[in-house]
Amino acid sequence: MAHWAKINAKGKVIQVIVTDNQDSNKDEGYKLLTDVFGGNWLQTSYNTIANTHLLGGLAFRGNFAGLGFSYDKKLDLFLPPKPFNSWLVDKEKASWKAPKPQPDFAHYWNEEKLNWELSNPPYPSWNYDPKAGQFVAPKERPDNKGTYLWDEDSLNWIKG
Repeated sequence: MAHWAKINAKGKVIQVIVTDNQDSNKDEGYKLLTDVFGGNWLQTSYNTIANTHLLGGLAFRGNFAGLGFSYDKKLDLFLPPKPFNSWLVDKEKASWKAPKPQPDFAHYWNEEKLNWELSNPPYPSWNYDPKAGQFVAPKERPDNKGTYLWDEDSLNWIKG
């Protein structure tokens, strides 16, 4: 099967279709698409994400195209929707990156301030540990075996 993305004049993906790559024209369905639907069609790889081929093959056009993705003609990449106006293309990952590196997963991007900010803790009693890059409970979890839930009222771990 061959996968195709229809691109509008602004480079946005507006349709994705699968064709039989054994068609009589030997073009994996391209002629059929242009004859029947018209428009600008580009082949896309179902097995490519973040500029990596999931089966170990050659990555093709950065990502499998999806509705709302954009096609960068200069880079020959399908890019997911841009999360923030300030973010820049990451050519190696065929994605977007913030203008500043994220300190850790406890921070979120604030577009107004163009900076990473510390998220709220999952519980009011928890504190941010910059060495660990995460929020930690005021009391260490009893062990790594089994499921424990944090009880904010008693400030204790409860076996689940």
